[in-house]
Amino acid sequence: MITGGRLLLGSLTIVLCTVGASAQVSDDERPKVESEAKLQAEEADKLYASGQYNAALPLYQAERTSRNALGDQRYEALATRAVGCCLEKLGQFDEAIAAWREAIVIDSKREDRGFEGYDHLLIAKVEHRRDQPDSAMRALAEAIPLLSKVVDADHESIAQHLFGQILNDRDEFIEAKVHLRRAFELVQTLKLNPLRARILGELGRASFGLEEFQPAADALVESSRIFEAEKMNAEAAWADRLLGDTFMELGRTDDAKARVAKSAERHRALGAHGALANDLCFLASLALKDRPTEALKLAKEAVESAKETDDTALELDAMVHLALAQSQSKDPASAAATIEKSLSLAKRLEDRSELVRILFLAASFNRAAGNFERASIHATAAKTLSESPEDP
Repeated sequence: MITGGRLLLGSLTIVLCTVGASAQVSDDERPKVESEAKLQAEEADKLYASGQYNAALPLYQAERTSRNALGDQRYEALATRAVGCCLEKLGQFDEAIAAWREAIVIDSKREDRGFEGYDHLLIAKVEHRRDQPDSAMRALAEAIPLLSKVVDADHESIAQHLFGQILNDRDEFIEAKVHLRRAFELVQTLKLNPLRARILGELGRASFGLEEFQPAADALVESSRIFEAEKMNAEAAWADRLLGDTFMELGRTDDAKARVAKSAERHRALGAHGALANDLCFLASLALKDRPTEALKLAKEAVESAKETDDTALELDAMVHLALAQSQSKDPASAAATIEKSLSLAKRLEDRSELVRILFLAASFNRAAGNFERASIHATAAKTLSESPEDP
């Protein structure tokens, strides 16, 4: 708490108000309890700001008790919300959501629609973080009308962006654009460049999904520019990787290569092995036709990067690119050996169509290497598997 007001976790400022008498605290006790609550809040806020969430938590809990005894519902809700924020920082997500639901009840009684909407937004963000999109969308459906009603452009833009992002993840691109356009409209009045870049990136993703490739490129170029200016390298790499696919659809192969090369450079510096492997596979595929030596180098690094992840599909993709590059480099024996190694990965995926594809590749590469018996075995296995009925 600060003189004359209080800083809310998350960017809102609440003005200190006079609280009416409460039956739980006598007039004689009230000054002491108010003083204790103020001190608890001040110390908790300092601890939270310095990242000492374990230490801040019991103080916010004590403040919540004090505010309840005073009948001070506004500050009881603030303290309850802060308890949830501490719990969320500590990874106790169920407990955090429970605290925010308590805050919702208090804010609803007070008809404080702005904070009630903010409570729902906090829940949505955590549910999205722990990969519970249905729960996140339900919370956002509660948050957005409330935030819109009180003209909270800051938090409504965040909520609309998150809703659009989840819809993009579900390939519901038309509905995603509705929310993302609203988010973009709101963010124009705010000095929130990172959020603006994220919204543009998701707008680009939605346009790409709808095969509106030029609008997608326009949005993603601006998104990448802002991320780069803000020195948000991971986000800039994300936008550039999407631009690679978009420029390919527009027939701009050189631009696609340049963007994904930038993405790879950033991911390499960040140690983002999975994203780097994905970038390198893309670049290797571009080089396969007329630059086999470059493709081989890129594919080898892709395999090494993919091995640092737990992503079997990505490792398989890298191995296939390596085999293709070895084949293009006139090294059929290495290509056959690589694709043989990849078979165990394909079987681990338990994806019939992918396994059939790899078996046919193994047959082809072994045939080119003169391993006719192995080629025949793989071709037969692929044919048998592709013609067999699906498991019930």
